[in-house]
Amino acid sequence: MSWFPSTFAQELSKRIRNSLAKASIATAAGAAAFSAHHGRADQFEWRNAADGFYFTSLNWNNITGTAIGPPGPSDNVLFNEPGSYETWFANDETADAFDLTAGDVTLRSLGVDRNYSVDRMVIDAGMLTLGTPNDPLHMTSTNIVTVSSGGQLSVVAGSKLVNEISGIGIGPGTTGRVVVDGAGSAIEAARFITGCNACGPGGGELLVSNGGTMTTGLGPHGLHDILGGNGQLIVEDPGSHWLSSQIELQSTAQLLVRNQGRITVGTGAVRGIGPQLMVQDSNSVFRSLGDFEVGAAGMNGTLAARNGGVAQIEGVLRVSPTGNVDLPGGTLTADHLVLEGPLLLKQGDAIVNSFERVGGGAIDWQAGYFTLRGGDGAMNGSLTISGPANEVSAFYVSEGGRLDVDAFVRLGWDP
Repeated sequence: MSWFPSTFAQELSKRIRNSLAKASIATAAGAAAFSAHHGRADQFEWRNAADGFYFTSLNWNNITGTAIGPPGPSDNVLFNEPGSYETWFANDETADAFDLTAGDVTLRSLGVDRNYSVDRMVIDAGMLTLGTPNDPLHMTSTNIVTVSSGGQLSVVAGSKLVNEISGIGIGPGTTGRVVVDGAGSAIEAARFITGCNACGPGGGELLVSNGGTMTTGLGPHGLHDILGGNGQLIVEDPGSHWLSSQIELQSTAQLLVRNQGRITVGTGAVRGIGPQLMVQDSNSVFRSLGDFEVGAAGMNGTLAARNGGVAQIEGVLRVSPTGNVDLPGGTLTADHLVLEGPLLLKQGDAIVNSFERVGGGAIDWQAGYFTLRGGDGAMNGSLTISGPANEVSAFYVSEGGRLDVDAFVRLGWDP
């Protein structure tokens, strides 16, 4: 099964390179050549290092032509003024491209919610914030949004960003950060990628907090979301939720659910050099509506539920010989558990490449059966259940359930 088809990786890399190239050209001295080559009507540079209205012509410098601002639907917009300032939207606005290369820029409405529509958006350094308290700004990109070179995009105060592909820290060695903070604040994207290996390992970070939401992979072009390279995604606080049709953690990526945050995916996998999916505390939930894989041939992966955290797999949970599931005080539920390595239920230290219950964690097989296999796929695994001292160990197979072990089962045995 190919989680990330090479054709998609090539197309994504091409689109990212094109977007980054456009951002680089936008800051070059030969901006007129940029306009001619890409068919832009004009390129407008924001020139006001203080607050100002988007529609005010004096706030714009046309660096490729003679037309007077503000930018129109076919124009390219460039923010490169240093310092911290706001741009006010009294009307809905449209541009072809949006580039930010410097400054701490806030885009906001005034009294009435406004919409800003562009084809693509590139944040190559600098900080962009959508919205202020009581004045959100909703932004739509019909193509790709990239955040790199240490840049940051914050969606706050009930603002919303809707786009096709979101890429964070997806260039070789680059970093980027995206924050979705506060009730009503949201990002909706057909695809979300951070630290994509196929595009050059990077270190993107996404934080969803204080009731913010992410919805990804559900559009007509939605395949699945990628956390690769050194990417990190955090969903925290009550009301915060990330909904994805399909997710894969690669390389050394980390996905953290904490402080009552929630993640819901259709299907997914954790497999790479050492990716980790961790549900860290009470009332935090990771839920997969379908199958989920931990580890794979030649690749590691960890799924952990800790301190009251819940990992809920409503399909097949497949744990490879190189996969690891840790439950230090957490809860795991799975409709069907397929183990391609040893299963150990006992108090004690972590066992490498094992399915483990420690510190009072709970395990629940809801469909009444699981399959235990050896590393070569044959039915030659072993099942060991060891209770605390002076207590009876027990394994229950209720009516209609099935336990298949092509080897041996031992109860109350401490190796």
